[in-house]
Amino acid sequence: MVKYFCLKWMVVFALFGFKEFVITSGKRITGRVSEILVLDCPVNETFNSKSWWYNTKRLYTENTYLLDDGKMKLTSNYSLVLLHPALSDNGTYICMQRGSVLEEYNVEIKVSPNAFYLEVNNRNVSDGDHVVLLGDENITTSCHVVGARQANNLTWQVNNETVIPFHYSFLTSNNETFDIVSRIYFQPKTSNGTIACLQLSSDSTTEQNITVQFSTNETIHLNCRAKWIDLDVHGDKSRTSLFGFFVITMLVCLACIKGLTTSFHRKQSDLAVISSEVGNDSDFQMSLNADENTIEDVAQDAKYIRRDEVIMTSKLPGDGPMQYWFATCPSSTATGNIEFIAKCVSETAQVVNLLQFRTLAQQLLTLKKHDNIVHVLGVAADNPPYYIYHEYVECGTLRNYMLRNYQNKRDSNKVFKFAQQTVSLEDQKLHLTAFSVDVVIGMAYLFENNFRHPALTTSKVLITSSRKCKLYDFVPEEHAKSKLLQIIEKKNPPLAWLSPEMIFLRQYCEKADVWSLAVAVWEIFSLGETPYSGMSKEEVEMEIRNECYLSQPMCCPGAIYGMMLSSWDVKPGARPTFEQLQKHLTAIYHSMKQDDCSSNSQLEAYEDTTYFTLEESMNAYTEV
Repeated sequence: MVKYFCLKWMVVFALFGFKEFVITSGKRITGRVSEILVLDCPVNETFNSKSWWYNTKRLYTENTYLLDDGKMKLTSNYSLVLLHPALSDNGTYICMQRGSVLEEYNVEIKVSPNAFYLEVNNRNVSDGDHVVLLGDENITTSCHVVGARQANNLTWQVNNETVIPFHYSFLTSNNETFDIVSRIYFQPKTSNGTIACLQLSSDSTTEQNITVQFSTNETIHLNCRAKWIDLDVHGDKSRTSLFGFFVITMLVCLACIKGLTTSFHRKQSDLAVISSEVGNDSDFQMSLNADENTIEDVAQDAKYIRRDEVIMTSKLPGDGPMQYWFATCPSSTATGNIEFIAKCVSETAQVVNLLQFRTLAQQLLTLKKHDNIVHVLGVAADNPPYYIYHEYVECGTLRNYMLRNYQNKRDSNKVFKFAQQTVSLEDQKLHLTAFSVDVVIGMAYLFENNFRHPALTTSKVLITSSRKCKLYDFVPEEHAKSKLLQIIEKKNPPLAWLSPEMIFLRQYCEKADVWSLAVAVWEIFSLGETPYSGMSKEEVEMEIRNECYLSQPMCCPGAIYGMMLSSWDVKPGARPTFEQLQKHLTAIYHSMKQDDCSSNSQLEAYEDTTYFTLEESMNAYTEV
């Protein structure tokens, strides 16, 4: 035993060089997300036995990149270039040669905040805004930083003098970024001045600031029914002349009438697209005018939906930061009610979820109608609670649909009911391929329009009575990484649908969604079976780490399974694109359709067996 122990450590010393492997503190490098970083390695005459390490993982052996995810490259002098740094790239990078440390770097990636704004007496203000206050009004001002990395300090200045806040808090989002809130409470000592909130980095340099001007010069009390008007200027009161009173009263009443008219027209409007306070009103209006055809499409379908007439009848099953409600509202063109789904932020959501939801509502208006994407009827984002209204898809999720129609006995000599029709076994494979084509086309369309769908499963696909598949619960590209982290941090994360770089490195890119798509296609041809069913989280991780791929479903054509295998390549750069997958699957589908009379149906190989029970209700809209 002692001999074995000594031999083991002799091998370790020989490989790594015991004395040289002692690592000293490395150089500290700070960068920002997507900002190229270059880590130099001392130049010598050869690359032989050189390697780059990230924490305890080897990245490069001489010139061979072990991950091949397109995020790094080597220069001619063996410097390591981080092309698209992310928060997951924080850590220690070491350049070694024959067990000796040539250079070491401690890399820290910063993230600019998703939002940085002020609230003065519960009113959102932006940099350069002017706020008019009552002379004796106490001011409560809060400064908010959402989604920042590092956790910068916030400093207050009133009239260029530092003020100590009475409240300061850090909230961690996804264990990587921070939401910071700081508040001050004071009474102005001057009739005008400035309020500033400054973000200070670790070295006390100002990275960003918001400054607003305030004044307490005058207050004017106006009333449409007033018999006189008091002007309070610096505390001096004066009675206006009869003529002045008459003129001002007429102007005020005209203003009131105009306001009532505007309110009347707004109330008569049938549009469910309500202006949002994302940024400011002018910015939002510009985004609406960017594509008039899109807005017309939304208005055409949403013109009978008015927020004050929406009735939330029942909450659909599912948990997470988002909720789905079955909702109705009266129809002005036909008898009865319009049925649709209302999506909103749940009570468990964080501030960042609320802001992301408002951004999603705004960006969804730019997404044109597509057959394989759930159709958005409108948004209500003028004030909380915020809602996104989309069409009601009557048959629920694709997974539940397959479980309801396939979970009973699958006798090869029988037919099964499909949307109230009898379908021969020869047509089953054609239908499953059509489902897969719909999902791939939908994913390709989302990527073309800068949307993403992390951890896609058949539970995130809805199906109509005409067997058309529609994707839902997707997010803008810039929110995909944070959603992925929320998914991974769940008590029971859907690891079976996640790529290795997502599970082990917390890295996300387009090719990660290609991996998930292939697992969803496997679900389809397995008739709703759960991948790696019955395994624990640790066992699933081991299967993926060891490249133990899901087996070929019995009714899956070999060409489609080959597509799955190529999508499960451990190197993200080697996986196909969505465009390639769409062309490949569409070609297979058309070929099968032309030869749908073929009797070579692999479904006949199924034995008589009982399928597992339903896990979700019929209309479950869930947050993964």
